[in-house]
Amino acid sequence: MITNFRRGLMAAALAFAVLAPASPAQADEVTLIDGITALPVAEEIRDGYKRELYPHWKDDDLRREALWFERG
Repeated sequence: MITNFRRGLMAAALAFAVLAPASPAQADEVTLIDGITALPVAEEIRDGYKRELYPHWKDDDLRREALWFERG
């Protein structure tokens, strides 16, 4: 019974935390474009890639199709 009470109390606290209005300090608005441009972009690291570790790519037609599909 105490376990169920604790679970209910935790659920209520979580619901209140989610539904409670944000204080002005937490309500900074950011546009989608600004948010995307703020994301850090790292250089691609291809160290350690060995084609022989991917035997399913031995079929060049399958590889070509996958690369064509991924290009968008």
